[in-house]
Amino acid sequence: MRVQNTSTIDKVDEAVLFPFDENSVPFTRDLLLTLQSGRTNKAEMDYGHNIDMDDRHPEGPVVTYGPPGSPDSTEVLSPNVFHVDGEYRMYYLGADDNRKRRTGLYATSKDGFNWEKPNLGLREMNGNTNNNLVEEACGEWVFHEPEDEEYPFKSVSSNGENTSVSKDGLHWASTGENRRVFGGIHMEIASIYKWDGCYYINGQNGPSAWTRSLPHPISLASKRTVITFASYDLKNWTHAP
Repeated sequence: MRVQNTSTIDKVDEAVLFPFDENSVPFTRDLLLTLQSGRTNKAEMDYGHNIDMDDRHPEGPVVTYGPPGSPDSTEVLSPNVFHVDGEYRMYYLGADDNRKRRTGLYATSKDGFNWEKPNLGLREMNGNTNNNLVEEACGEWVFHEPEDEEYPFKSVSSNGENTSVSKDGLHWASTGENRRVFGGIHMEIASIYKWDGCYYINGQNGPSAWTRSLPHPISLASKRTVITFASYDLKNWTHAP
């Protein structure tokens, strides 16, 4: 390889390129290189989960794992946050002790930093309804349309099995048949938004087998592809490759 730097000897068989070396690192156009202090500290949360801590939030994540036996005892991810009626509402995914299934959960906050998981009493888990699970029809990806007085809350499941609507964000109803609204194409949703009367969902499919719809030219390999779906009624979706 050939390394361009200030040394009089520029032909070497092997070299270590430091990320702050602007002369030796290629493709640096429009790239800002800065040094950051390394962080190796980890904090152990209340129930034994090790989490990388952010120095800006020394107390840890604003929403943490629940206790053993709760619907979010092992995973807290994919938050959707909205400001409704003077408070913040968070819809997120959680997984229980067995991590067999991710379920939709609900939390509230007055300031966005201190969150509570209310006891909704809507769905049974582990023999009781003392949890913050929203109703089953709610998908993992929730969005809020305050201008829609009938159903201001809408959701889509991450695997495209269902779309649903809700008046209060807690009690949900499916918008149609139990079918894959994306026509059999699996995807991992990244965002949902509405523009000029049309709903858009962006995401990616791959690399796992259950989301892979486009074959890779190399055997046993996979690739991620960007996918967009569009709909005017939340029931019928058009695939925009």
